[in-house]
Amino acid sequence: MSTKSESFSYKSYFGSAEISHEDHCLVGQVLYIDDLVMYEGETFDELEQAFQSSIDEYLEFCQQVGKSPEKTYSGSFNVRIGADLHSEAARKASASGISLNDFVREAVRSRLEGIGANANKSSSTVDSPFYIFDTPMTESSTAQYFAEIMARVGEVQVAADEISSPARLTLVPNTAAQKVA
Repeated sequence: MSTKSESFSYKSYFGSAEISHEDHCLVGQVLYIDDLVMYEGETFDELEQAFQSSIDEYLEFCQQVGKSPEKTYSGSFNVRIGADLHSEAARKASASGISLNDFVREAVRSRLEGIGANANKSSSTVDSPFYIFDTPMTESSTAQYFAEIMARVGEVQVAADEISSPARLTLVPNTAAQKVA
């Protein structure tokens, strides 16, 4: 088997669908768990039915032997981001009146939605804003405000006094005429 991409979901489990050239059939396996659960079928519909049957059989087997079935994702994970970024995120979350968990959850959701929204657009139609500094900035002074500025990406307007920087920040809609090569 080669790369595995999600094709099926059932009872909070995900499965792949691939072609087995050696066996002249479709094969797959349950993704994101350590237990090895595989299935096969002649058609895509058969493969999907085999996936669902494999999940049901896996859950039944785990119950029979007294084992807790593995879950695909718990909704909790550790991320190593460094002390400085951790501190900046905690301060920004506190200033926004939300928990650090909520701040990170919103950042991940925003990033995923941004990637999904822009994935099907060609480079000539991407409507990301341009950020223009009206006051010259050095690299060291820019770094201090980078996280705050990037947290604002996607907002329609950013007033100069809303950024705690000595430089003014102007948000310019990205149009084909304004694209920079």
